[in-house]
Amino acid sequence: MSKATLTAIAVLLAGAVGGTYLVKPELFGVSQDESHAVTDAKAPAPAKKKATKKAKKSGSAFEGMALITATDWADTVAKRDALSAEILAEMGGASTADAQRFVQNKDNLKLVAQWIVAQAEVEAMAEAEKRTADAEKNLKNLQEQLAKKKADIPEGCKASDRQQWDIKQLENRIKRAQVAYSTPQTIKDAVASSKAATLMEKIAADPEWIEQLAFSGECVRPGMVLDILVKIADEQPDMFTNRMVRDIATATALEYAKSSWNAQDAVERAAFYIKNYKAGRLNNVFDDIPFWQRRMVCGCKGDNPYGSIASLEWSLENVHIPADQYTGCCWRCAYRLNNIYGDSIHGTQYYNPWEASYRRTEPPLPTM
Repeated sequence: MSKATLTAIAVLLAGAVGGTYLVKPELFGVSQDESHAVTDAKAPAPAKKKATKKAKKSGSAFEGMALITATDWADTVAKRDALSAEILAEMGGASTADAQRFVQNKDNLKLVAQWIVAQAEVEAMAEAEKRTADAEKNLKNLQEQLAKKKADIPEGCKASDRQQWDIKQLENRIKRAQVAYSTPQTIKDAVASSKAATLMEKIAADPEWIEQLAFSGECVRPGMVLDILVKIADEQPDMFTNRMVRDIATATALEYAKSSWNAQDAVERAAFYIKNYKAGRLNNVFDDIPFWQRRMVCGCKGDNPYGSIASLEWSLENVHIPADQYTGCCWRCAYRLNNIYGDSIHGTQYYNPWEASYRRTEPPLPTM
């Protein structure tokens, strides 16, 4: 498919709906009529009611599901090109009016979402070989370091406390490096598993689910997203039946794949939010935030000690930040370095376009 065709689809569709749909919504901050800011002096604390004990379900969400062994998503370039041809045929012309008419049909929006995911996969394929080689090199380097550390211990002698600590740290790093090396980088690699192939078809056929991947922010490394979702589904038996469980899983997978963070950490992060959502321990606003914000909440700081399960648990018990004080919560919450107009968060203009969306408790910053 020619570059001109790709450009035509992207420009025409973006022009048809402007900032209301296809333009990345996470760039626009909170602009809804309803505000999640609270008026109380203290934020609504997590519910503390002790939930009645129920038998915990176990097993995989795939249990009892008819699995497929092949999908046309395995050849993403051909899939992308077929979707392009279908979109251009349905559009019927190359004008803005044609594009505006096209996006009024929800089935067409699903086509666009599929195309965006396919295009993201084509981009991921271009870097997959290097990423795999880098992961292999890193794993080999760590294994060599571990072998040297062990060789430094004289024969017949016990390792010192420091040597034991160094060896344990390297063993942990090797485990994580092995996860990184074995995590599929592309949809083609992922759908070699019948579970992943089945899930990819399930996502692509569901308008809301595929649109979450395409329209909630950057869709990066969809093959890794798919692999993480399979891993989560294997541990969350109600991922296909409970919408919030599915949303938490998808939001987490998208953010971890975007930054290429550890896939096993993503599974544990999703499990943390799912467990505490079901226990009624999350802040009251969690249920109603739009999906792009759920991505920021569930996928924040995946490579940082502040994002560890222990840190999140501590925050859940001790930190209750009112929504209107979000702007003063330095380093704790996720943020973008530059807003849509290019203003840095470290300057005085960053929040100005959205002043009316928040109730401020402190005087505004002076302008330069």
